[in-house]
Amino acid sequence: AGIVNDNLLEIHESEVVTLDSIVSSSNASSVLTIDNAHKIATVVIADYDVTQVSISANDANAAEVLSGNAANSGQFTVDLGTINHTDNPIVITYIVSVTAAGNDDYAALPGSVSIPVGERYATINVDGIVNDNLLENNEEVVVTLTGTDFDRAIIDTSDNHNLATVTIAEQGTSSISISANQAAATEAGSVAGQYTVE
Repeated sequence: AGIVNDNLLEIHESEVVTLDSIVSSSNASSVLTIDNAHKIATVVIADYDVTQVSISANDANAAEVLSGNAANSGQFTVDLGTINHTDNPIVITYIVSVTAAGNDDYAALPGSVSIPVGERYATINVDGIVNDNLLENNEEVVVTLTGTDFDRAIIDTSDNHNLATVTIAEQGTSSISISANQAAATEAGSVAGQYTVE
């Protein structure tokens, strides 16, 4: 009796009652004894609270490192939707799709993140970004949540809440030059001029 829905994400709870002694104002205590084999009883209070897990890019703009400048990392935030009141960290798994290869333009992501007990959020850093000196388009790192190790923490797939993107801005530059590798030509066309652009 008196059980309330506390709306907390937690494990099932147990209430254990143990008979300890008999106290009576009459002589009943002299004829009643506790059955030691059956003096403990347990009631399990099932918890059915469910939460939806989402991800966002709280720092969606990263960039390759220019010489002499500090790195510009990106960051994702995974939101459990509520505080973790279970007895263990909740592990969220994800996949990464990129136009940049891990360990090339940035440090490869591990594929999972843990939300500790008492916490609601966890972050995923896109760091270790390097200037590869290649002339290329901006690169995107897309993280898509795939699952959790707690059956009542469910990935929110509505409106793409299960994925987010960090863009790595390209900092590579190139100089274009031209040279005449055949500078002498003739009007008659027997010798053609030629330029090289690079």
